[in-house]
Amino acid sequence: MTRKYDLIVIGFGKGGKTIANALASKNYRVAVIEKDEKMYGPHVLT
Repeated sequence: MTRKYDLIVIGFGKGGKTIANALASKNYRVAVIEKDEKMYGPHVLT
């Protein structure tokens, strides 16, 4: 399955969280990639 995004954010720190939320609230399709397993595990959040 292929998904298409308008933006991929690398890192879910303060900046990544802020920009992902701001653009998602404006109907952009945003994916967030975080490598730190302590935060949420090595996942792609969509």
